[in-house]
Amino acid sequence: MNFEFSYPDIIKQCNTMAYLNITSFCLLSGCGNIEMPHEQELNQIYKLLKGTDSSKMPKNIAFMSSLYKRCIPAYEVLPENPYDFKGFYWVNKKTKRVIEPDVLAYSISCMTALIAAVLSGEIPVDKKEFIAYCLGVSSIKQARFLTDFLKLGDFFYVGEDTGDNVYGEYSIVINTENPDLRTQFRVVEALSSVIKLLRQSGLHSKEPISKLEKCLEVLPVICENVIENINSLSSRDLSIICLSLLNTLKHSDLHRDMTYNTVNTIGFELCERLDKTGDISRNMSDDDCSSFTTLCNCMHCLIKLYDVNAISSYSNAYIKLYDRIDSYWDSCCGLFITSGKNKQKYSFKDISAVLAALRALRCSLTDPDLFMHVDRQLSSFYSSVIISSKLFNNQFYPILQESRMEHHNLGSSVKSNAPVFSEYFEIKVNKRKYHCEPGVFEAEEILSGCRYLLY
Repeated sequence: MNFEFSYPDIIKQCNTMAYLNITSFCLLSGCGNIEMPHEQELNQIYKLLKGTDSSKMPKNIAFMSSLYKRCIPAYEVLPENPYDFKGFYWVNKKTKRVIEPDVLAYSISCMTALIAAVLSGEIPVDKKEFIAYCLGVSSIKQARFLTDFLKLGDFFYVGEDTGDNVYGEYSIVINTENPDLRTQFRVVEALSSVIKLLRQSGLHSKEPISKLEKCLEVLPVICENVIENINSLSSRDLSIICLSLLNTLKHSDLHRDMTYNTVNTIGFELCERLDKTGDISRNMSDDDCSSFTTLCNCMHCLIKLYDVNAISSYSNAYIKLYDRIDSYWDSCCGLFITSGKNKQKYSFKDISAVLAALRALRCSLTDPDLFMHVDRQLSSFYSSVIISSKLFNNQFYPILQESRMEHHNLGSSVKSNAPVFSEYFEIKVNKRKYHCEPGVFEAEEILSGCRYLLY
């Protein structure tokens, strides 16, 4: 049975679930190197908490300045065996020993996106100014770490002190040997969101801005790379890159013309790849159709592109894409059935991408009948993939407050366990029987899904 939910309620619940998951992992979960605040930060903390009962005053406030475990050396000395939280398990803290920039980039972007939602009251938390401040400090520290200490081959740039002057300016070293382009754009998006935070907030020092802006000098390089190689890039990669660039446009005016030109080049390319059935080819030399999730991402970015540049080819394309997406819809089970098999599998990242695309479409529609259809579809899909699947565990208890949050009854909640999305669920469609892999936290997958929920 599918329950009906209003659109504002769905947005509130998605934001709240993302908040619980992100703060658990990125802020205070122990998944980062502990660094005590300096005196200025402590003064700001106690100012924000003024009037709080002394028994509830935090006694040992700490921020995660990287995604390192507590037990390894301080991050200023790069450990020989850093950690990759792709394999992180809440239960036994199992890890693999590699760190990837995508996890840091998603962590930063998620925290900066949460701040506005917390301060506006969209997410009902106690001590919202304090929580927002903690999110800001942690995102800034992670951005510093990302630019200063993460020396990986799939980054275009590394920060190097040139030694030419007392200000310690550093040069950008370009590495063009098979970089992962999506990673570059995710990092640029993350750093630009921190720059926006620093410019708008009076609570944080503006000192890091110049260094972070220097890192964004990589943006025209990677944009040119996309334009030059656009025919060979997959539609999946192009849609993901475009969504990152559109967020970057909202955060920063640096290299705005180049960014604007690149997103429109991607938009025109996606329109070219759209066939008369509503499918999108994987690339210009591959006639195979893209996946269902890529269709949703392409629709999402074309809708957002239309907001930036209102040309009819974008609106015609995203409506045609939706017609194709809608052809997979099964109103009986509230799911898009994308395979001919009885068993259907949905990852959390796929679910979040679909929800984000439907939300964007709903906001763009003027036809009342289509609007109502998408509204009901969104409600039914949310009910199936979140409520019925029990995808979200231990969902009631937030960080830094004793009371449970108002939330849909998704299942059991244990205060000592962290809120966490399962990586995926499977459903036997004919029996409406769900199976979730319990308690698994795949950092890159889950944080990317949370980022979609906050679009």
